[in-house]
Amino acid sequence: MSVLLFGVPAPLPFEAPSSWLSRLALAQGCKVEEAKRFLGVPSREGRDVDRLVRGAVLAVVRQRCNLPAHAFAEVERFMDAAPERLWCASGWPRFHYCPLCLSGRPTAYLDVHWRPLSRRYCLVHGCLLENRCQGCQGSVTGPGDTIRTHAGREGHGSLGRCQRCCFNLASASPRFIDPLRALPFTQLELRLIQKPGLIPIHGGLALDTLPVNMITDPHKRPRRSTPSRSP
Repeated sequence: MSVLLFGVPAPLPFEAPSSWLSRLALAQGCKVEEAKRFLGVPSREGRDVDRLVRGAVLAVVRQRCNLPAHAFAEVERFMDAAPERLWCASGWPRFHYCPLCLSGRPTAYLDVHWRPLSRRYCLVHGCLLENRCQGCQGSVTGPGDTIRTHAGREGHGSLGRCQRCCFNLASASPRFIDPLRALPFTQLELRLIQKPGLIPIHGGLALDTLPVNMITDPHKRPRRSTPSRSP
């Protein structure tokens, strides 16, 4: 691959670069590795594309694909600021996913906020994030050559389909959290669970980075401090 043959898909809000790269390779009719070489993404430095597409590499991606200067800017800030461990499978990006988010998207894509290993629930809908396909129990990873997967051979070019069994990930039954039983949660997590959508995902919150001393038990009331008596 030496030139872009067809239109470049626009990166979607908070889309992981590995997700976008899968869509780009599908649009160009090439392998992901060919697209990575064309974009100057250094494969020798690792398989986690989401960590690699930053700084100088991201500048080259924008230039060669004629993307606006703000493309992937929010993702880059998230990756730079995310101290938590990102989920991987043999070095490849692995994702949790929210079936309700996927069902509401005209174009299915994988969100960079679904990468942290400790992320447990959707910031928008308050449901648990799924970590496996409910059809075959396979993991959701990327980037992949969609056209060469089982889903691609069956005519499904969407990332909303399990690449192994074609299961529609958006059709998975969402599981909601009972905040009085599922502990521990931070106070901010409890507010989000009880009122989904209170803080939109584009707010850039990294809830999993809150200090441990903020973890509270909602069954317990805070103790009142009593003034010490002087002798």
